[in-house]
Formats: sequence, C-alpha cells, structure tokens
Amino acid sequence: MESEIPAKNNNVWTPTLSMTSSETRDSEAMEMESQTEIQNLLTAYSEATGLEQRELAKVIQKCITEKASHNGPTLERLALNLFPCARTEKDVKLEDDDSGFEETRWHLLNHARSVGVDLKVEERELGQIVNGNAFMVFNCMVGLPHMGRSRGRGQVMEFMKIAKGLLAKSEGIITFGDGEDSNKVENYASYPLFFDGKLSHYKALYESMEWGFPSYLNEGRMAMETLFVVPFVSSVSWLQKWEEGREYMFSQNALGLKGRKMSRESWNEARELVKEGESPYKIRVEGGNENEMVLEWNGTSLVRVSVWM
Repeated sequence: MESEIPAKNNNVWTPTLSMTSSETRDSEAMEMESQTEIQNLLTAYSEATGLEQRELAKVIQKCITEKASHNGPTLERLALNLFPCARTEKDVKLEDDDSGFEETRWHLLNHARSVGVDLKVEERELGQIVNGNAFMVFNCMVGLPHMGRSRGRGQVMEFMKIAKGLLAKSEGIITFGDGEDSNKVENYASYPLFFDGKLSHYKALYESMEWGFPSYLNEGRMAMETLFVVPFVSSVSWLQKWEEGREYMFSQNALGLKGRKMSRESWNEARELVKEGESPYKIRVEGGNENEMVLEWNGTSLVRVSVWM
C-alpha cells in the first residue's frame, strides 16, 4: 500500500511503499506453508528411497529442486544441497596435508613452555610406536565439518582397536570426537527415520552458523557452508552411510574401553565458551562415567566428545 512520510530536511511530502501487518502475516504464512510442503516432500523422498522406488524418488527430487531456492530459508538451502545435480555452488575438495600436525605441535609446545613443562612432540605411524614409560594420547575425530571429509566406520573401528591394544601395555587416553553421533544407524529402525535424523542434525548446524553471522556477512556465511558443510550433505552419501552402518555397529564399550570422567573445569570452560544461557547452545555431560560431553543447538546434538582409557 502507499503512504506518505514527510522528508527529513524539507517540508515536501514524498510517497513510499510499506506493508501492513496483515500483509506481513500473509507473507509469513506463505513462507511457512512452503517450508511445510518441502518438509513433506523430503519425507516422501526418504520413504520412496527406503522402499527402493527409485523412479518415484527421482520425481519427488525434481519437485523439491523446483520449489527450493539457494537464497531461501535454511531448509530450502539444505534441500537443494542434498541433491548434487541441483547444486550451483562448486564443490570444494579438501586435501590432507602436514600443516594440521605442525600447527597443533606449535600450540602444544607454546602451552607447555608457559607452564614450565619441557614437552616433546613427534609424529609417528601407529606401527612405529614402541611401548615404554611415555603417556600416550590418541585423538580420533569423525564427521566434523572442518575436517573436509568423513571416515568410514570400519576405518574408525580399526584405529580404535589398535589404540586399545597399545594402551593395554602403556598408560594413556583416547579422545573421540563424533559429529555424527546422533545419526548412528543403530539408533533408527528404518531409513526414513535415519534420513529425518540427518536432516534435523544438519538443519541445526546450518541454523547455528546463520545465528553466528551478522546479516551483512551473508556471503561469508554461504562460503563457509559451501566449504565445510555441503560436502557432508548428500542424499547419495546418506544412503551409503545407512547401508555401511548396518554392517559396522561401532561402540567404544564393545571394545572393552573404560570411560574417563570429564572434569568440572572442562565442563565450565565449554559452557563459558558457547555462552550457555545467553545463546541457543548448551553443553551436556553424559555417559556411565560422565566421560562424554555433548554440544547442543536448540536441543539438537551437534557433536559428542568422549574420553576413554
């Protein structure tokens, strides 16, 4: 509708365009209806895929890509990135290199010097490790977006078995970070339920990134999504994970590992870091020995970190 507002520096009245509260409500209702429709289509797609009705799944996929927009709300962007043929962004492949170790080594040495500890950090293959009096620390991170790629559960299980064998002869710990813990296949009775769990997880991750970026940095946020999240969002890879997960049921407890309790100091530091109480983030401690720390976004688990020995 058209209304008149006086100009700031003179007495000339100029027309401008504004929306009534009724028009705003109508716009919000239309957006909500669109999101509900896309959600229903995604559910139908997962059900068709679970029943191996490939032709029907393709038809539903086409409907989703026609309705969603790369500039739309979170669910629309997520839906488009699910289907490789619908992506307009260029996928980015992140290669492993040695810089990660060197950077970690530098931080560890600096911290050790600050507290008067003479620390030595070396990089070795697992097969080169010899048992002795050294305190051994194994670090395994899976399904975390900044890593650039996801490891198969079979590879993770093999690493954990080797680490456990070495810890049986030496003192040490294993730290395990899992960005896909809430999406374990064993937690779901069917593929549609697994698909919905993955959808909820990555929707929460998208929303958390959007919350952390001011509106004038939208292009930067979209670049971060493309680099670190999009490689993990794929209808093809989700189906592969479902099929792989039914073959490899991985559990630290099943390997005979014992949880090591998280300290109160670590919990408080994590809560302060995410500004718990002032943000949608929350830190929760779980596990039989309180050895697991979970980062949540509005009640949805984003990552679980645990300590074992």
